Amino acid sequence: MFPTDSEERKTYPIATFIKDYFPNALIALSHHSYMAQQQHGEPTNGKPMQWHKDKSVGDENQLIRHFMEGDLHSTAWRALELLERELTKS
Repeated sequence: MFPTDSEERKTYPIATFIKDYFPNALIALSHHSYMAQQQHGEPTNGKPMQWHKDKSVGDENQLIRHFMEGDLHSTAWRALELLERELTKS
């Protein structure tokens, strides 16, 4: 996931990104994801969350529909989903 070169690894400041850039948005998005799993997937019942990638497959149309409806939590989730799938080709 991260480069093995120690100098190049420093160009991935993940904690700074999460803590200093978008902490409130990512906190809200993590809760949104949890609540969506309770509603649409298998409730966690105290177990760790799981992204069932085969059941939750979004596309650009869903992302834009969420955006046009003013649902920014779902818009952000779908944007991250599309980016993750593009980066991992899954």
